[in-house]
Amino acid sequence: MSIWKNLKQTHDLTLSVAPYEVKKAGTTTPTTALAKPQKQKGLYYIQYKPLVGTPPIDVFVKLFDYVGGLEETEIRICGDESVYIVNLTGEEADAVAAIIGDTCEKNKFEHTVSCVGATICQIGFQDSSGLIKVIKDTVRSARIIYGSIATIACIWLSIFLWYTSSGYTRIPWIYKNSR
Repeated sequence: MSIWKNLKQTHDLTLSVAPYEVKKAGTTTPTTALAKPQKQKGLYYIQYKPLVGTPPIDVFVKLFDYVGGLEETEIRICGDESVYIVNLTGEEADAVAAIIGDTCEKNKFEHTVSCVGATICQIGFQDSSGLIKVIKDTVRSARIIYGSIATIACIWLSIFLWYTSSGYTRIPWIYKNSR
C-alpha cells in the first residue's frame, strides 16, 4: 500500500478554511506618520523598510519582543526587504515607531537596497551595501532635498553597483574612453 493511501486511511485530510477576522479594536489615533490606517476601524499598520535593507539586530529583537506580547498583531515579511507590522492600535503604532526610530527609510531613495545577505556581493568584489550606507549617510548629513536629486542619485548608484558587482572594475563609457 502506498504511503498516501495509508495516510488517507489513518488521518482526516479535510481542509477547513475560515475567514480570518481580527477581533481587536483600537480607540486611539497614532501620532507617528509611519502608521497607515487598515480597513478595520481603529487599527493601523506600519511598513518597516530598514536602511540598506538590513535592520540592526538589536532593533529587530526589540521589535519582536514588543510585538510578540500584543494581541492579534503580526509581522509579515515582504520580498522587498521590508516587513509590515499589522493590527496595531494607535498607541501600539507609536510604540513600534519609537522602536524602529531612525533605522527606517524616510523616502524612496533611502529604500535603495543592494545584494542581500553579506555586505560583499556573491558575484562581485565590492562592498555594495557599505557603499549605499555611505551615500545615504552623506546625503542625510548634507541635508540634500529628496526628489529629483535622489532619483538621479539612485540611477547612478544602481548603474555603479551593477557594474561593480558584476566584476567590472570600470564603468563602460569610462573604460571605452580610456583605451
